[in-house]
Amino acid sequence: MSGSPVQRVLAFNRELSALSATGLPLDVGFPSRESLAAGLEKLNTRLIARSDRDDTVSEQILTDTSLPARYRLALKTWLECDDPGVALDSVTAPADSRYELRQSISHALTYPLIVFVLAYFAFLYLCSVTAPKMEAMYAQLLREPGDSLLLLRSGREALPIWGPLIPLLLVAALVWWRYRSARVGWRFLPGASRYYSATRNAALARRLARMMESGTSLEQALQLTWPLSSDRSEHTVSIDKLPRLLRWAIEGDLGGESRSRV
Repeated sequence: MSGSPVQRVLAFNRELSALSATGLPLDVGFPSRESLAAGLEKLNTRLIARSDRDDTVSEQILTDTSLPARYRLALKTWLECDDPGVALDSVTAPADSRYELRQSISHALTYPLIVFVLAYFAFLYLCSVTAPKMEAMYAQLLREPGDSLLLLRSGREALPIWGPLIPLLLVAALVWWRYRSARVGWRFLPGASRYYSATRNAALARRLARMMESGTSLEQALQLTWPLSSDRSEHTVSIDKLPRLLRWAIEGDLGGESRSRV
């Protein structure tokens, strides 16, 4: 990738800003879209003040622990890999996984929500319209109302409380879902951990293949897919920690097949 270190870092920051402005979910380590914009602007101000010939600027940023490790890893990939798309994929893939899981949960909750709303209006009608008519009928027959009618009577008496409370809680839940649910990982749900593990492994394999196809060595590609550490001795990647199928694709006998293709 051509250009001075300062220009290359600025170019990476511009790409992140452009992606963030489109509303695309990003996983760069910043807590929010606003903090990402502020962090990139602050970093760009520092870079513009540096000389274009300063070859140490990228190394200083990569070792700056005040910046999120995910941002520094993506920047390292941007600087060392000939395929810039790999660096951008590393910050969009995790967020895409969370977004797709959230969408699946949203679709799964749509039908129960419709049933709940219909049940609410049906019970509201029973308590406010049907129950008084049935009570009048029991009174004419000089009979005591049954348990079901007593339940409806209790519901009608408490209607000033639960009548407006349930819609308010429902609206509050929808507002929370709209603005806050994207920040929840949903890992407590059954199957969520396996889903995240599968999507993480798929993204890792995709990035390794693209980097190897662009001429990056396997060892360097593995380094670029591992989280950064301030301790250089911890940068060594342990193949044993990779998923079994990926270990086979990296170390196994492929019978002449291209390793990146496998």
